[in-house]
Amino acid sequence: MSDLDSIAVATYAHGGDPIDWACTAVGACLDARDTVREARELSPAAFPGWGERDNMAVARKIVGTLLGAGWTPPDRAVIEEALEKRAAWLRRTVAELDSGHLPSSLAAELDGMPDTERDPARWAEVFRKEIRRHESRDERSEPHDNGSEGMG
Repeated sequence: MSDLDSIAVATYAHGGDPIDWACTAVGACLDARDTVREARELSPAAFPGWGERDNMAVARKIVGTLLGAGWTPPDRAVIEEALEKRAAWLRRTVAELDSGHLPSSLAAELDGMPDTERDPARWAEVFRKEIRRHESRDERSEPHDNGSEGMG
C-alpha cells in the first residue's frame, strides 16, 4: 500500500511531473483560502467546513498536501549539518565584526541603510544571540516525529 495521496499517484501514473503537481496543489490551497476569505467578508458563516482561515491553518493544509504527494522533510542529519554550517558562519562573522570590520556579504545586504544599521558591534550582538539560540537548541529535546519515515 502506498503512502501517497491517490490523486498524486494518478497524476504520476499519467506522466505528471511531481513539481508541477505540487505547484498546482499548493495553488489550489491558496485559491481556496482566498475564496473562503472573500466569501466570509460577505457572510462570516460561509464555508463552515473550511475551518480556520489563518496562514498557519493554510500552511498545514499545504504541508499535508505535499506529504500526501510523497514529499518528505529533510533528514535530521541534513538539518543538523546545515545548522552546524550556519553556526560556523556566524562565529566567523562575529569574529570579523568584533574586529570592527563589516564582512562584504553583510555589507551588500545593508547597502543603502543608515550608518546606525551598519554598525559592526550591533550586528555582532545580533549574531551572538543567534549563536546562543543555536547552542541552547542542543539542550532542548529533539522535535517530535513528524510521521514521514518511510515516505518518498
